[in-house]
Amino acid sequence: MSPKFLEKQSEISNFWQWFAQHEEALLRLSPESPDVQDWVDRIHQKLQSIEPHLGCELSLAAEPKREFFLSAGGIEEGFPWVEAVHAAAPQLTRWNIVKFKQRKGRAGVIQLGGG
Repeated sequence: MSPKFLEKQSEISNFWQWFAQHEEALLRLSPESPDVQDWVDRIHQKLQSIEPHLGCELSLAAEPKREFFLSAGGIEEGFPWVEAVHAAAPQLTRWNIVKFKQRKGRAGVIQLGGG
């Protein structure tokens, strides 16, 4: 692992701790939620502090499991960061953490920077 990744390991770990701590609030979000943009901004800010090319999409559809897509917006320099953040993801029973989402339209998904 490169020194850059080692330096950011605590930030990556902190991101996932924060995500897990706010899981209930994130699961309550819907496209109509008045605070959805605030949550979008908070997640984006936390990912950007790890690596500027990191972005994500968060599904808001009421499915058995929500999806959290990590991406680098097609920017190759960000690909290793997507891998590193994905590899550090905890097992969350109500979320599928997906890396490198395939391009296609999805209803009920909010895109967060870099993607």
